[in-house]
This record gives sequence, C-alpha cells and structure tokens, in this order.
Amino acid sequence: MLAIDSMRGGYGSTTVLHGLSLDVEPGERRAIIGRNGAGKTTLLKAIIGNVPVREGTLAFEGVDLTKVRPHRRARLGIGYVPQGRQIFPRLSVLENLHVGGLGSGTRTWRSTLDDVMDEFPMLADKAHAPGGSLSGGQQQLLALGRALMLRPKLLLLDEPTEGIQPSIRDQIVMHVNSISQRTGMAVIVVEQNLDFAAAIAGMASIIARGRVVAELPISELVGDRELQHKFLGV
Repeated sequence: MLAIDSMRGGYGSTTVLHGLSLDVEPGERRAIIGRNGAGKTTLLKAIIGNVPVREGTLAFEGVDLTKVRPHRRARLGIGYVPQGRQIFPRLSVLENLHVGGLGSGTRTWRSTLDDVMDEFPMLADKAHAPGGSLSGGQQQLLALGRALMLRPKLLLLDEPTEGIQPSIRDQIVMHVNSISQRTGMAVIVVEQNLDFAAAIAGMASIIARGRVVAELPISELVGDRELQHKFLGV
C-alpha cells in the first residue's frame, strides 16, 4: 500500500530524512518510534505532501506521490491527525467535520458524517459548540473524526495522546482498532507512549537520524528496557 524507498526530504536547506525506507501493507497498523528530532513527524508530513521529497520514491497504492499536491493525496485516501490537533476553534464541531468531508472531494460525504456521528456520540452531542470550547481530549476526538470524514485507506496519527486524559486514550484505541478491523484501513501512529502504541500497532519501525534503523514486534520493545534505552534513551 505505502512504499517508501531511500527517501530524502526536509525543510528549506535542512535535510531531516536521510534515505528512509518503509513499507506498510493494507490493514496493517504500524508504530513509528524514535527519539525527539529523529524525523518522525517529518516522515508523516512528507507522506501528506507538506514536506517535499528531494530524492527517492514515495508511492501509495502504486501511485507516485512525489509530485501530487496535498489535497489530492487526501482524496486518494490518506487521512492525517496532526500533533496538537489543529482543529478550527471558531468553527463548530459540525463545521470542522464538514471541512473534512469537503476535503474528500466526494458527493457522498454527508453519509460519512452520519457514520462519524454514530462512532463518536460526544461529537453529535456537541455538534453546534465551537471547537475551541471542547476539552483537549474532546478536540483530539474531533481531529480524529475530521480525518475519518475522508474514509481513509491510510490513517496517520501524530502523537495522539499528547496532553489528554487516559479515558480519551482508551477511546482512541477502541475507535481506531475497530474501524481498521471493519474497513481494512491501515494506520501509522507516531507515539512516545509505548503502551498506547502497542495497543494499536503490531510492529514498530525505529527511526534514528532520519532513517529506519530497526523493525520489530512492538511487544518486544515494550518488554525490554535495554531496547528502550538503546532506541529511545529511556
């Protein structure tokens, strides 16, 4: 589904990704693990088109993405929940979801809205409340719901547990796993909380200095303090 080979990219004259390679299969749930500054968020931004690819290949379902604009990547089925949520605080919950639906480029997004409201009853209850009035955890669910308005084939989650309470973390795990199992949606999650990452993903790709340096079952990383110290410095 997602095939990245020897990809280099970064910001301006600064290269962050140094020949990174990664493959994700349909329906797979993969964790991206690494120290701060390793290139995890930059990888996700390269996939969605916010960071240019300078060398190497980046393909999604056989389509070369290197020259495809971000909005067209979304329409191909790549959903993104950014770090810090980045909802529209002055728009209502419903309007935030409409933005996601309109971004899908389809005429059927209103039926998807019904599905998202059914999946997240809290969003239905607060449909007309400003996004900025929601708690941090509720905003995270809104950001997730907005990404799901695309009916993504691949969902990218960037530090989804940052600043939210454990009950919301559990809800995210439940929703993401359930939707993935029902629809075959693949998931890439960047996350420092290993227990959360292991609740979603089966495999972990370890990134250091802009490259994937190891791939292993995430259960091995969770249970091995030496591996955690080696790859994460903890």
